[in-house]
Formats: sequence, C-alpha cells, structure tokens
Amino acid sequence: MSQNTSSDHVLTFKEFWLDGFASTLNKELISTNNLVDKLCEQYKILDIVSELTSDYFFQLSLSEDSFKIDWIKGKFEEITGYSKEIITNLHKWVSCIHPDDVHIVKNATEKVLANNRSVTEYRFKSKNGEIKWLCDYTYPVWDEKQKSVTKIIGAVKDITRTKKAEETIKESEQQLLNYSKELIALNASKDKLFSIISHDLRGPFTGIIGNLELLNESMSSFTKEESQNMIQDSLRCAKDTYLLLENLLEWSRIQIGKTQVEETNFNLFNVAESAVQLFSTAIAYKNVSVDIDIDKNLQICADEYMIHSVFRNLFSNAIKFSTSNGKIIISSKSEMDFVTTCVEDIGIGISDKDMKKLFYTDTHYTTHGTDHEKGTGLGLILCKEFIEKNGGRIWVESEIGKGSRFLFTLRKS
Repeated sequence: MSQNTSSDHVLTFKEFWLDGFASTLNKELISTNNLVDKLCEQYKILDIVSELTSDYFFQLSLSEDSFKIDWIKGKFEEITGYSKEIITNLHKWVSCIHPDDVHIVKNATEKVLANNRSVTEYRFKSKNGEIKWLCDYTYPVWDEKQKSVTKIIGAVKDITRTKKAEETIKESEQQLLNYSKELIALNASKDKLFSIISHDLRGPFTGIIGNLELLNESMSSFTKEESQNMIQDSLRCAKDTYLLLENLLEWSRIQIGKTQVEETNFNLFNVAESAVQLFSTAIAYKNVSVDIDIDKNLQICADEYMIHSVFRNLFSNAIKFSTSNGKIIISSKSEMDFVTTCVEDIGIGISDKDMKKLFYTDTHYTTHGTDHEKGTGLGLILCKEFIEKNGGRIWVESEIGKGSRFLFTLRKS
C-alpha cells in the first residue's frame, strides 16, 4: 500500500513539474509572440511613414571595410529605380551620385563614422537618367565594446520638387534683377536723350541762326574776311550738329533694337580718310595736322556704316581736344585675326577718374574742347555699342597734358 502511495507521489511530482514547464514555456511563447507582434507593428509604422513622406529608411551594419543591409523600408526602388542591393556595392552607389556632389557624400560618411550625426543634400542619378535631389538624415550607432560605429541608421527624403521650386524662384529673382538693371539703363538713356534735345541740340542752332541773321541784315557792314569767318563758324557748327543728330538717331535705333549688323569686307584706310575729309573745315580752323598710318590694302570684316560712325566720332573728339597747331595720328596694327586701330591726339588728355566715366550712359560725362567746343558724350557710347556689335572692344589710354589714344579692335576679312 505504501509502495503504491510512493509511486503515486512520484507521478504527481512529475506531472507538477511538467505542468510548470509547460506553463513557463507557454509564457515565453506568449512573450515571444508579443515581441514579434511589436516588431511587426514597428515595421508597419515604418511603411506608413515611408508612404506618407515618399521617403525610405535604412539600417546598415559595418564590419571592417564592408557593410551589409539590415533593412530598407519605404520607396527606395521607386525613388532610385535600383534594387536595394545597389547600396552594398559602394563603387556602383558612388557612380550614381552627381560628380560635383561625391565629395559631399564622402565627407558626410566620414562624419558619421566618427560618431556624429549628418544631414546631407546631394544629387543622385536614378536608373532612368533623371537627376534627383536627396537629403540624408544619418545617425551612427556606437558600440562601446568595439569602440566604433557598428551600425548606421538613416532616413532619406526626396527633395527634388523643393529644389526645382528653389531654382525656379532663383531664376525669377534673376529675371527681376535683370529687368531692374534694364529699367535703370533705360532711365539713364531717357535722361540723356532729354538733356541732348533740350540743351546740346538746341544750342548750336542758336549760333547758326544768329550768324545768318547778322549776315542777312547787314552783310555790307562786314569785311569779306569777317563774313567768311562767320560763314565758316556756322558751317563748322552745322556739321557738328549734324553729326550729333546722326548719333542721336542711331543711338535711338539701338535702344529700341532696330539696328542690325550687316557685315561686309571693306578698306579701312578709305573709311579713315573719309572721316578726315568730312572735318576738313574744323582741321583748318585749328590748324591741326593729320597722319593716317594704315595699310592702304587692309580689309576689315564689319558693318561699314557703323565703322564710319565710329571714325567720325573719334576723329571729331580728337579735333575737339587737340590744341591749335596740334597733331592727330590714325594708325592700325595687325594682330593674328584682328586689327587694332588707334586715333591719337596730342591734346589736353583725360584724368584717370574721368576715363572710368566714358562709354556709359549712367555716368554722364562731357567736357569742353580746347576751343570751348561742347559735347554730349553720346558719341563714345555709340562707338562702344557699334564696336561690340561687330565683335570687337574699345578702350582709352590718356594722360593729362599729353593727349589721348582711343583704341578699338575689329576682325580682318
């Protein structure tokens, strides 16, 4: 009886032990299931966040010189066009980054490996060739035992639309800035136009009309020499005014964009000689000598009408600022495919400060000649416009009391 009781006791103990083990195992299974459920829940959250933000998240594990993907959640393939494995191929990944931004990504990687957070914007070439802007928010995971970063967690945002919007805004701002500059230039042009019409164009006619009225009313009271001087003075004034009027009309055409360049091949010496002949009266009045040192066979490729205007204006200025019994030299020098032409006077010269004001409408500069001749500064502005339209450049070299040299370049034919 007692033996049977002992056996029943052992069985009861085993049953108790098994029941306890089963209960513990069941608890552990429940705990594991809860953990799995929680992990699944976390992954679902990542999926939801990824879908809401059109981003993707990743975790990488590092080991010496390599790394592997622990996971990538979100729209990685949709954004890049590549499969997730590309991120483990460092060479392939770097080759997809815009060449100008590779150093940015490398610097960011070094920063994270040094256990620092990083926010990096860079351009990435997707599989279909589209350039996209990505922003990486990268966080290091530090391992105290290994004393190094063993994992990298990152969140990536596609900011292409934002960047394109910023570029559009910048372009709009630049356009507004350009429009503002154009308006400033137009206002300066308008002010100069009004100034010329109200003063410089009206003034010469007063002198011409005055001389003609005196001659008409009492010509017999003047000597022949006095009459000739008055006629010559009126003629010189009329020619200067005509040149000014021509400049004004041409300059106005440029402002409204109606002046077109019509290139032809022509003889540079003939153009220079034509300008000298046009101002023969002014040359004789100041007793200025003129030398033309240009190859008589030299051919230029440009708009001949425009270059005639350039010579007329530069030569007119040279006379204006030459002293009596002075000298003007017109010369040219061939350099490769270009010719540099110089109109030089031995006159009063221009200061460094005033030279900076030439050729620009927004810094109205004019001064009287050696015989109190008036000017508008418009001629030099027109010269600059014409020379640049013909692919050349113009500049000035001068020294007070020694004269000025106006130089410009043109293409050979």
